[in-house]
Amino acid sequence: MDGATASTDRGGQPAELYRPTSWPALIVAVTLALIPLIALSQFMAWYRTDVVDDQMFAYFGWRIAHGAVVYRDVWDNKPPGIYWVNALAMLIGRDSYAGVIAICVLALVVAHGCFLGVCASLFYRGAAAITTVLLGFYLTHGYYTGGTNRTETFLVACELAAVLCYVRGFARPGWGKWYACGLLCGAAFLFKQVGLAAFGAMLLHTGVLTVTRILRPKQAIQRIVLVLAGAMSTVAVAALALSAQGALKEAWFAAFGFNLAYFATGTTRFPYRYFSYYMLKENFFPILRLPLLMAAAASIHAALWALRPHLRPPEIAQSLQPREPACPRYMLLFVFWAVLAFWAALLSPHAFRHYLVPVIPPLLLVCGYLVNILQAEMRLLVRFQQRIWTAGAFVAIAFFISDAVRRQWEEFSKVYVPRFIQHERAEWEVIGDVVRMATGPQDRIQCWGYYPGVYLHARRINAVRYTTTEKVGQVRSEADFVMHELEQRLKANPPVVLVVSAADYEWLHGRPGPGRAPPAVLLGPWIDEHYERIADIPLAQTAYVYKRKDLLTAQDRKIQEQIPNLLRG
Repeated sequence: MDGATASTDRGGQPAELYRPTSWPALIVAVTLALIPLIALSQFMAWYRTDVVDDQMFAYFGWRIAHGAVVYRDVWDNKPPGIYWVNALAMLIGRDSYAGVIAICVLALVVAHGCFLGVCASLFYRGAAAITTVLLGFYLTHGYYTGGTNRTETFLVACELAAVLCYVRGFARPGWGKWYACGLLCGAAFLFKQVGLAAFGAMLLHTGVLTVTRILRPKQAIQRIVLVLAGAMSTVAVAALALSAQGALKEAWFAAFGFNLAYFATGTTRFPYRYFSYYMLKENFFPILRLPLLMAAAASIHAALWALRPHLRPPEIAQSLQPREPACPRYMLLFVFWAVLAFWAALLSPHAFRHYLVPVIPPLLLVCGYLVNILQAEMRLLVRFQQRIWTAGAFVAIAFFISDAVRRQWEEFSKVYVPRFIQHERAEWEVIGDVVRMATGPQDRIQCWGYYPGVYLHARRINAVRYTTTEKVGQVRSEADFVMHELEQRLKANPPVVLVVSAADYEWLHGRPGPGRAPPAVLLGPWIDEHYERIADIPLAQTAYVYKRKDLLTAQDRKIQEQIPNLLRG
């Protein structure tokens, strides 16, 4: 099934047709192609206003870098990896978001380097380079916000590094590669609960190799044990770190116990929810149509190549490697990985488009098989002239990638036009400026709803560990504990400033909008009694800023007059 692999045996063909490009030249070419793609993704990550998860991760990182403990002082329902890596980024950047950009760039460099390593182990050098550039385009595409401060960015880097160890483990067996593979799979899991697709694919692939007697059962068991031991080691170290901070129990509930609420409320279900499938499908085809078609063609060809060897064109077969590749049946590995990654996206509760980012690397690795076959054809220059379909294939590739290029331009325009032509500011920047004007560096604040960027921009500490309350809307009564703890902590130690949207303000008074359940706790009257509204900010969703009545100053009552200037920047 995997005969289309780089060759050193040229089958008697003219040597000058097979002179490979040197690795230094290819690496320089790939680097020059990737630099603008990565730079564009980070430019949009810095300036775009429609993504807020990155702000929450960065804020948590800032707090942790200054001594806070995740789950105890700041709470969310993801494993700790994304918060710890953001803490490292804040230390590197000296509390600047530039550190986050730097760590994201590093993750992308690791991801592309490992991807190139996997491809180079299986394909021609040129095919490996071309496929890596294709990965760069799709992985950093603005539509999916890949490569930015999201769990998927770091998950993908860990999974690709694990797969590289796995593939190279067949070329040069050694227990260190299998154990390192497991360590990296465990690291991927620490970034997101569904980050086990590559791990599952490798176990399935090992099982298939055992059944087909390519691997002896003893070999397979040894490798599986080492991979499992590595994964458990990573998770164990993380658990020990959390236990030492007194946060292990809270971490377990946040990452696992709480997420069962999505199943309880029907937000997600096993094996998948049709709404999630529909939304992910709609987000998949506009951008990934070309990789899907290439992967389909590659899978069909690989199957026929394996099942009907007597019909292989001699001139192509001779240009491909006559011996087994370093990793046997590698197409199965990549197909397993892609399917499991897509299923993991289906199991996730919200069908956001960035859930598809982990599907891109295995999908592009399958595409790499087709690129390798086309390169094998192209290296036979006479046949390339004689067979118009090869040129036609590249024309088709250019045609189908055009929609993705147009979408990339649209995503760039959505960032550039508001920021640099209309001079609009992000909502968290405007609200954050108001909060800074009304508070001091040591004052605590609390935002209702989903305003994580306000904490980060204002550099103010949250009063209650639940920095955002969107989970209440997502799982309703299953998140009543959030409401009760907010009521208890806010009344015990009222923060200096509260930020709340107009809709949430009405909701907290028991006046929910259409389709919204009433709150478990009515905090609206308490807010009115102890706080005074100092700013009414007309954003896409009107935001109110309240300050404690006992701390009001004359300057606070003049803040509203400055809102128009703050909106213009």
